Amino acid sequence: MKKESLEKKLREICRGELRLGESMRAHTSLRIGGPADIFIIPQDFEDLKNITMFAGQEEIPYFVLGKGTNLLVSDKGLRGIVIKVAGWMDHIINKEEKVLAGSGADLSRVGRVAKDLGLSGLEFAVGIPGTVGGAVITNAGGNLGCLGDILNKVLVLNPQGEVKILSKEDLNSDYRESLIKSTDLIILEAELSLKSEKKEEIERRMEYLKAQRIKSQPRGILSAGSIFKNPNGSSGASEGEEPPAGYLIERVGAKGLHLGDAYVSEVHANFIINREKAKAREVWELINIIRARVEKKFGIRLTLEIEMVGEW
Repeated sequence: MKKESLEKKLREICRGELRLGESMRAHTSLRIGGPADIFIIPQDFEDLKNITMFAGQEEIPYFVLGKGTNLLVSDKGLRGIVIKVAGWMDHIINKEEKVLAGSGADLSRVGRVAKDLGLSGLEFAVGIPGTVGGAVITNAGGNLGCLGDILNKVLVLNPQGEVKILSKEDLNSDYRESLIKSTDLIILEAELSLKSEKKEEIERRMEYLKAQRIKSQPRGILSAGSIFKNPNGSSGASEGEEPPAGYLIERVGAKGLHLGDAYVSEVHANFIINREKAKAREVWELINIIRARVEKKFGIRLTLEIEMVGEW
């Protein structure tokens, strides 16, 4: 289907914002990325359902975007339709010791709401900049746990326009992974099972984690978060565990390494930052250089934590 006909049809079934050739640079935390063929911010669930069903029927690829964290978009951009859910599908509902959170809700905000309700289990979310949907897909986490530990079930939308319920077991969450990552399902909502506790205790743990992040991670810069997963999901804190990715990268002398405006952070070597005008290809080249150095010195092949999307 020609782009003009596609735009016309989508405007007929969607009341939200629709833009052609929208730069993905404006929608990623790394501020990198070429144009999306069609970029849509749905007005509501009906919009989302109509777009998804239409894309499925016409075999048009679509990509669901949250806040654009943990993401590297190609300089050539994204073909098909980009559907942004951050900023509108962001409800947070409390039901006793459970919290229902929309996929577009900010994960850190959900953690703060849970703390104010006296519910423990989301302390690890402090300082994690992504959305609930992205956190489900990647099983986001930190030193005190991960989303998979508290996830009860999720509501998803399939390309046929059907809403389904997936249990925690269905998702089979692992270190920075879940089975939903390889499907065309769109996460609508997550149900989280938490525990009642004194707000002061919850806040104490959150403040501790916040201080640790401020101390160990680069702040006030353009980045996509951790580039690589830690080998075997380890933190390196226990005897016998493989060292974390940041340590390995630092040991091969990659701190401060750069191509153009893409730099390996001097604060934490597992972060690549955009000084201003970095390109996706420069970040990708840095990734390959780091991988090669670590594999040569330690015999460990680092795997990506960030998701690479678009035409490469």
